[in-house]
Amino acid sequence: QKDRPRRVREWEKLKQKANFANDLEAFGVTDATVSRAKAAVANKGRPQPVYIDDEEIAALAREEIMRWKEGEYGWMKANYRRLMKLCFRGWKRAWKAQGVDMLGAEAAGEGTNDN
Repeated sequence: QKDRPRRVREWEKLKQKANFANDLEAFGVTDATVSRAKAAVANKGRPQPVYIDDEEIAALAREEIMRWKEGEYGWMKANYRRLMKLCFRGWKRAWKAQGVDMLGAEAAGEGTNDN
């Protein structure tokens, strides 16, 4: 990702602050900034090339679902139907070539309501 170098630099700065805070603590200096610096890097490894933020992904998913429900992806649905129509036509031709009706029992006259 484009922002990885920035995230690595920020992580290195936080790591340096935490190391400095550990040094101060070793000399007996205690302060609120020491605990904050240590907490900032606690359980955080070096940033990975791919950054995954669960909250950001969840927000993006909600936004796209709303757009889907509002009909902004109508072109996608139409394209899907167009492509699938070709597949179904091919399957229908194959069934007819085998002499089998796709509707099964109804094609043989069974189960129809001819009142």
